Amino acid sequence: MRQYLVIKNRQSEAQNPIQLGKGEWVECTAESDEQGDWPGWIYCKGIEKEGWVPKQIIEKRESKGLILEDYDATEFDLKEGDIIIAKKILNGWVYGEKKDKAGFVAWAPLNHLKEIETMNAYNEGLRLIDETFGNGKDNVISLATIARDPSEEGRVRPIVRSVDAYYEACTFYVVTHARSNKMLQIAQNPEVSVAGCLEMFTASGLAENLGWVLDPKNADLRGKLRKAFEKWYDHANNEQDENCCILAIHLKHGTLNVNHWEKLYHMDFVNKVTLASPLKA
Repeated sequence: MRQYLVIKNRQSEAQNPIQLGKGEWVECTAESDEQGDWPGWIYCKGIEKEGWVPKQIIEKRESKGLILEDYDATEFDLKEGDIIIAKKILNGWVYGEKKDKAGFVAWAPLNHLKEIETMNAYNEGLRLIDETFGNGKDNVISLATIARDPSEEGRVRPIVRSVDAYYEACTFYVVTHARSNKMLQIAQNPEVSVAGCLEMFTASGLAENLGWVLDPKNADLRGKLRKAFEKWYDHANNEQDENCCILAIHLKHGTLNVNHWEKLYHMDFVNKVTLASPLKA
């Protein structure tokens, strides 16, 4: 079953969506632009109701139309990140239900959606990312944060540095100091981006200070970090300083470029899906 991710917010424009039953007669007064985004619709008027109806369910007889099946023009209010499971795709619209609201069916315009590849593609992307960064490796990645003060022109300023990071389950972990510039920036704005240049992977995410490395709740993670960074860990960190902390970078969205554009995996780590990519060799 095809699934779609909402990529643009939209408020339904249908205040009183037309509802028709099989066998009803309507007056056909206009047709949509066949060269536009939504070809194949006929504007119909019934008794105290009117609206757009797909031409596939109308048997036209001059200016009249016989409705061939039940029809409800209710539209979804769309919010970025919603997932719609399609029951049918017709004339530039998807008819289906939201993943988190099973049982309520409505319409959504395709130009506000992006088709999602199958869950297998997402799992394949996760496997490739894990092979690249996981298995206890010490990864050097670029970490971009937002400066606490804007530029002289009043613009937001990104700040980038390289960090050693351990990867596990869609999260990068860094050992750092709570009073460092990056942590002060993150405290003000947790939105960050990361990149692995050689691995051709970029992503955005949310950063979180997990606290002192010696906090009992961090014991298991601390052991993994010490092992991954064992060549330099004690030289670079003073664990007795309570400002010696663990930074978690929880990935939200990312793109993995395989074999220089052979295939792109556009990963949505929040909804656990992969967006279909047109850029395949």
